Amino acid sequence: MLFDLGVKKRKEDFFNYEDQYIKIKNNLYKEKLISIVGLRRIGKSSLMSVIFHEIKEPKVWIDGRRTQNAQEILLYLEDLASQVSVSYKALSGLSSVELGPITFSFKFQKKLEEIDNMIQNRAFVFIDEVQQINHIDKMLSYLYDHTQKITFIVAGSEIGMVDTVLGGKGGPMAGRLYLKIDMTPLSDESARVFLNKGFAEAGKNVPSYEITDAITKLGKLPGWLTYYGNLRLRENHSTSLQRVIDDGKVIVSEEINHFLASRRNRKRYLKILKILSSGQKRWQEIYNLLKLKDKKISKSRVTEFLSILISFGFVSKDNGFYQLSDPMINHYFSSAKK
Repeated sequence: MLFDLGVKKRKEDFFNYEDQYIKIKNNLYKEKLISIVGLRRIGKSSLMSVIFHEIKEPKVWIDGRRTQNAQEILLYLEDLASQVSVSYKALSGLSSVELGPITFSFKFQKKLEEIDNMIQNRAFVFIDEVQQINHIDKMLSYLYDHTQKITFIVAGSEIGMVDTVLGGKGGPMAGRLYLKIDMTPLSDESARVFLNKGFAEAGKNVPSYEITDAITKLGKLPGWLTYYGNLRLRENHSTSLQRVIDDGKVIVSEEINHFLASRRNRKRYLKILKILSSGQKRWQEIYNLLKLKDKKISKSRVTEFLSILISFGFVSKDNGFYQLSDPMINHYFSSAKK
């Protein structure tokens, strides 16, 4: 069902993004690396999962949130090898590969080539939240260069960080070609169709003004709308809406605090987010507001901070205006002011 809260496995349960789905399907056997990028809660994991479950060839799924180091990828490659040939223990005893500084033994290279040669058609490695894995750029560059029949499909929420992992200037993946798939929030019309379709599927009649209110307050990210729809099947509109907002504020608070924890300019980042919580603004307006209480801040630093916030998916830029990428961040800062 459309309003199921888990990662989708069937295409009929996955709404919209047909163009992205078709583009990936058409290039699975042509590209060595496919990157899916988009904001948190936009449906990247579900899009990957739907394709993963449709593929019949050998495949593995790696969750970057549960995989701390690229060295652990070797365990998944062992799984892939066992699917290619049940009796083949290609990577047995090779878990000692060093990654920082990265080194790969000749034995590892030969075994990797053996796996690649044994693959009859194609094999697939799916990596969700790829930017979370330490040294993943080094591991991917090596696998990219030493395999011919394995396609890597990766996804990540921290858009700029994924770009850096896959093609950062001077990085291990620099110069290697890959197909980039962008996922953007639903349009107002698509968000409305999604909610109406989900309620119709469940046999629930919901007034149009409630649909409008939900989209206005929650935005057009499928994740929040799915949560609202799931709750609305059992609760009234106001209760469901408030529950999503309350839970959403907790989630984005954790995400923001995690981002700020390792930042030297924590207060400046926080100030920019607070400034944007009152509405979209042009660069000059943001700079002027920061300058009121932070006389030492330079124009180049403001540009740098905004760029990093965009890279981590907290801010977006459209037609010269900067804005918070998720209405739930606005709700968080609005409640923090009270």
